[in-house]
Amino acid sequence: QQVFSQLKVLNGIDEDLARSYTRLINQIRSSLVGSYPEFERVLRGQNIHRRWVLHMLAKYGGPTKIKRMGRARLIAFAKKYKARNPEKIIDGLLDAIKNQTVSIHGSEYVELGVAMSATDALAKLDHRKVIEEKVGALIEEVPHTHILLSMPGIGPKTAAQILMTVGDFSDFKTASHMASYAGLCPQTNQSGTSINTKSPNRAGNKKLKNALWQSSFSAIRYHERSRQYYERKRKEGKRHNAAVVALARRRLTVLFTMMANHSLYQEPEKQKTA
Repeated sequence: QQVFSQLKVLNGIDEDLARSYTRLINQIRSSLVGSYPEFERVLRGQNIHRRWVLHMLAKYGGPTKIKRMGRARLIAFAKKYKARNPEKIIDGLLDAIKNQTVSIHGSEYVELGVAMSATDALAKLDHRKVIEEKVGALIEEVPHTHILLSMPGIGPKTAAQILMTVGDFSDFKTASHMASYAGLCPQTNQSGTSINTKSPNRAGNKKLKNALWQSSFSAIRYHERSRQYYERKRKEGKRHNAAVVALARRRLTVLFTMMANHSLYQEPEKQKTA
């Protein structure tokens, strides 16, 4: 139990770091969209979360210095940080800079702020890496880790995320209770006298839900029973994400039983009946 208490402390620190990181990314977006909207557009989605992009913003701040670097030097800079195929993003950023003809008053201060926020965001990522290493060392002492790792699709990182958020599952009376906590149960909508409808649940513990979703998605690729269940849900008309969520919910029930019985995963056909 002491280890689980330590994991919960580390989870709290990690969640604080994650919130701070998100706030910094939003600051960068807000600063850029007000001064360089087309430049910011290129960085939407996951592009701004690439480490080499954050390093570029931390060093150069924005369009003014990035433009002076030129394409070849920017590509070399990106590859120094192990970027994979950075050319498309760099070309998009340079085109955005070229196409903006309006000069923004005070842009040097905007870019200074972007550089500071990007530097801080990188620091938060480094801190989260330290937490991840601490968690990895701690879970080696937990017998439950081997139970989780025996489930197809769950690796050390996913096991760590699960143990950080819910420990040994003992806080939950049933698998359904835990599924609700993870946000894997459909959300029921009702308005006045209208008929109830169900929609994807946006609530729940996002770290736990992501760990269960990612492990299920991984299992689809090489675990036959998981793939068969996913394909059955797709044939029933569910979209990809909904089918993966359904698989994650099913796997959670199995995990809950495994943790309660302190037993490793076994394929159903290999289980012995009493």
